[in-house]
Amino acid sequence: MNSTKKNIIYLAISQGVNYLLPLMIYPLLIRILGVESFGKVSLSIVIMQMLFLIVEYGFGYSATRLVAINRGDKEYISKSLAKIIVARLWLFIPVMLIVMCFLLIPSLYDIRNLLYISLIAVFFNIFNPNWLLQGLEMMKLMAINSLVSRGIAISFIYGYVFILNRNDIIEIAFILILPYVIYSISAMGWLVADKLVCVYIPTRKDVIGVLKDGAYFFFSTLATSTYTMLTPIILGIVAGNTAVGIFNSANMVKQALAGLIAPIIQAFYPKINILNQSDPRRARQQSISLLKWLVSFFVVISIPIVLYPDVFAEIIFGNKGAEIKDALRLMTLLPVLIVFNSIVGLLILVPQGKNNIYFRIICSGGIGCLLLIYPLSKYFDVIGAIWSLFAAEIIVALGMSLYLISLRNTRSEKK
Repeated sequence: MNSTKKNIIYLAISQGVNYLLPLMIYPLLIRILGVESFGKVSLSIVIMQMLFLIVEYGFGYSATRLVAINRGDKEYISKSLAKIIVARLWLFIPVMLIVMCFLLIPSLYDIRNLLYISLIAVFFNIFNPNWLLQGLEMMKLMAINSLVSRGIAISFIYGYVFILNRNDIIEIAFILILPYVIYSISAMGWLVADKLVCVYIPTRKDVIGVLKDGAYFFFSTLATSTYTMLTPIILGIVAGNTAVGIFNSANMVKQALAGLIAPIIQAFYPKINILNQSDPRRARQQSISLLKWLVSFFVVISIPIVLYPDVFAEIIFGNKGAEIKDALRLMTLLPVLIVFNSIVGLLILVPQGKNNIYFRIICSGGIGCLLLIYPLSKYFDVIGAIWSLFAAEIIVALGMSLYLISLRNTRSEKK
């Protein structure tokens, strides 16, 4: 098996483990904590993920590319690591200010202890060297690290609940941040052992330089991620923690289904890009063929959940399923749109060099969602929040469809 295929498998394992943690832990937490308390925990996790986005910046793209180019130069890699860590320490300052501003909101002030615990995870994420490991193509180490760190967290949660028979929300929050702490410490430990860490104090110019390099990628990621992260936060402010608990419970299933597409796109992405250079027509045909198969697949797997949401909700969430079934039914349909948008965007637009069109379409969906989140959440609670996500995906799907139509018309005119 060549290195590319191995890396795809390792990336799939890493991503699979990331989805496995909530699937194995969240239903249990809903049962022992109740929907409202779980809503508090899940709201703090959403805020933590938003803060991760700031600290991680655009280094996952900009720094990874530079490391890949200079992978034979250990001194360059060591200095890059120091620059990124210092840059992230700078970014941690606005993160703390954002948390302080959040505490001015009554519903978020009520979960302040959970937010403080989330800050611990964000701090340790400063030292997460995934960007460097990807540049060095050490996906195997990433996969092993993910399995170990998340395996420990899962073991601790089940031991805490079933052996110690406890359900303290603060103690559970500490266990939930363990994977981030363990992952960063163990990965950095490996880099030290491999002598990839040196004593180097970056200059202010060095740090500003890496921030400039990652700026475009940061704002692109911010534009595409903000509305999905803000939806449960705004829902929590408007409708309370119980609403967030219901939303995030259904969203967990949606993310697990939508996550199935990521390894497939990662596997086809380089192939389609290479093929597009020599035979654009064939590359497009392969992408559209994949699109038809995957959309059909996701329609088929969503039908049983849509028809029998109460059965699936009870299986996944136990006696709390009755509160979640309506949200689950609606949320299950979102992956169909997500798959369509992902394949058209990443396997048709981007390989053709239409990055700006892709970015504008994604932004238009995000803006549409942000405009609708508050009124829909206020008047329709959880279902309204889910409809705001639908609005975003529908706007994006319309933009993608219009591009496909214009592409077909252009081909017809050439004939």
